[in-house]
Amino acid sequence: LRARDQVERTDDLRRKANVVSQQLLEMESRALLEEDTQTFRQSLVSLTRKCGCQLRSLNMSDPQVREWSSDDDPLSKAGAKRGKKDRIKTAEYQLRKQPIFLSVSGTLEQTRSLLQELQKSGKLVYLANLSLRPSGSDRSKVDMELQITLFGLQQQLTPPTEA
Repeated sequence: LRARDQVERTDDLRRKANVVSQQLLEMESRALLEEDTQTFRQSLVSLTRKCGCQLRSLNMSDPQVREWSSDDDPLSKAGAKRGKKDRIKTAEYQLRKQPIFLSVSGTLEQTRSLLQELQKSGKLVYLANLSLRPSGSDRSKVDMELQITLFGLQQQLTPPTEA
């Protein structure tokens, strides 16, 4: 009976490990690595055209990189508040944030379609700001400005050192 319980428990742990592995693979595919930045930029240009919008500007700022720990907030600038000892133990990863400013014009339906396509892209995208204003002499079009942030997480190449 004990052996059977151990086998069942082992099978249960394997199933749980498989679920966690699948979740990890899914999140890794959504994260933006440094080498994917230009590809994502090109996909933004393509999505804009596909939706019938006119690209007014697309600016990608320099990425921001900082240490990351398990209970961190990706939107905070400083990261989780920790003691020096904890920070050294947990800073195995770096969070990469890529700010992007996108300005397009088109009909309201075209801009809505662009937002939906951006959401479907599957990348870890945070919409920090959205601005819509009517444009054109007959006000039938809108200008849309987006400030978005793409996220990526990677292991640090060099372990953190004590200051």
